[in-house]
Amino acid sequence: GARYAALLDAPVIESAGRTYPVDLLYLGRDPRERIEDAMARAVHRALDETDKSILVFLPGEAEIRRTEDALTASGLPKNTVVRPLYGAMSFAEQDAAIRPSPPGERKIVLATTIAETSLTIDGIGAVIDCGFKRVPRFDPATGMTALETVRVSMASADQRRGRAGRLGPGVGYRLWPEAESRALKPHDDPEIFVADLAPLVLELAAWGVTDPKSLPWLDPPPAATVSIKLDMPPAEGPASKRPDPVFISVMGPNDIYIGAQKTSMANLIGDVAAAQPGTALAELNQAQRYLEGRLREVYFHAEQLQGHVKRRYHPG
Repeated sequence: GARYAALLDAPVIESAGRTYPVDLLYLGRDPRERIEDAMARAVHRALDETDKSILVFLPGEAEIRRTEDALTASGLPKNTVVRPLYGAMSFAEQDAAIRPSPPGERKIVLATTIAETSLTIDGIGAVIDCGFKRVPRFDPATGMTALETVRVSMASADQRRGRAGRLGPGVGYRLWPEAESRALKPHDDPEIFVADLAPLVLELAAWGVTDPKSLPWLDPPPAATVSIKLDMPPAEGPASKRPDPVFISVMGPNDIYIGAQKTSMANLIGDVAAAQPGTALAELNQAQRYLEGRLREVYFHAEQLQGHVKRRYHPG
């Protein structure tokens, strides 16, 4: 809070919420064991040791589906249901995981980080944490964002454990040895360190900011991700003497000129296929959807930037 207060020159107001005690148990896991098998065994233990519903944290949809299959195959007690919960699900499916269970029913909610901070699930008395999560990471060398599976931070692990104590005393299980907790990062990396900042740079340029590093930041962005330096000449002097600054030429969402170099969706997908021979069609389709979204995003910001340039250098 002090860092935000210093940046914004604002007072800090604290309000402590109610929390209940949560017992913590370290179960460990053999590194050779599949995560869904270890999780299924931990769920059965929690079912035996508690009488409430269980929230399980897993990295992503694939692990959730495999854990669901493992639990179904292992046999669950009567009146116990499994409810997946992740961002790509429909509203109705998410609501089924969040809403209170009928009397006499226990549920096992298999969730990603979507349930870490923003949701309170009624009836949860136990949390099982696998210790991993899947996060987007931007690579400046390739200009691409990919999902990576990483260890949770200590702050994230504590946040997850706290979900068991929202409505009453609970218990938290961790699928790693207690000694490994000392190796966890204290906090998650700020998003500005790992995100694609190209849309931000273009947005700043549309507002007339030619050097993002000149702004006050809570966490300054890495130099490699804001290396686009827009050389915008001063606006003083007769209009006829001013240079015509064309930085980006955008002919449409699928045709972008960077200088004299033209790129298109077909070229980008061809590059992906050439770099990864034998790439599955599903993966190419996924890459195409991502690239189409990125090009639309760049197109939108480039249009804003061109409008700003026109107003600044060619008024009237």
